[in-house]
Amino acid sequence: TNEPHHLRNRAILLMLWDTGMRTGELMSLNIADLDFSKRTALVKTEKSRGRRPIRQIFWTEETDNAITKWLQKLEELKSKFTFADNDALFISISKSPHLALRGSRMTNRGVAEIMRVLSNQAGLPVVTNAHAIRHSMGRDTVKTLRSNSAVSNILGHSNIESSYIYTMLFGEDLKEQWGEVMKKRGSPLLQAPKRAAKFPRLKSESMGVIKGQIRPVMINTSKTAKFARS
Repeated sequence: TNEPHHLRNRAILLMLWDTGMRTGELMSLNIADLDFSKRTALVKTEKSRGRRPIRQIFWTEETDNAITKWLQKLEELKSKFTFADNDALFISISKSPHLALRGSRMTNRGVAEIMRVLSNQAGLPVVTNAHAIRHSMGRDTVKTLRSNSAVSNILGHSNIESSYIYTMLFGEDLKEQWGEVMKKRGSPLLQAPKRAAKFPRLKSESMGVIKGQIRPVMINTSKTAKFARS
């Protein structure tokens, strides 16, 4: 469909899916911020605390096509109506009785309403939101790259500790990682453990023996070692 609400909402959903952006970050984007030749943009990071004020985002070809169609429809609408914000990437389309002009920059509440409508149309058992999509992006990044730093860079965390929540796997995901570890460890029964050549000796005679300590004692008549309690 070429209906403007559909084109805008599709572009918003795909951008959230591809980037894992926070709602406020996506709504802060201007059209001029997007580099369509490289499918990338710099976005101001929320909750940066001064550590990571901006980060780079990327999107797929499918999302790029959706954004292009939306911008084409946006230019068509601008030729018919006067909009309040001509720079924003995503704006409200319908005329609000509380505003003098249509075309204001969309708010977080507006995006939440879009996600509610889309969830109902898809027949989902629960209403999804941008934050849930962001969490799924973090979990998929961990399962694919196994790296906290990758999660931090992609999602724009100011502190890498914020990425630890995505590495707390459970259920089938945890069992899958455990299985990979056991493949490398193997079975202790397949190969006998190697015996140590000899027990380590004390570095110096001044190192006394603590009462009750278990220490190795070398027996001259045998290569085996016995433990004696002092």
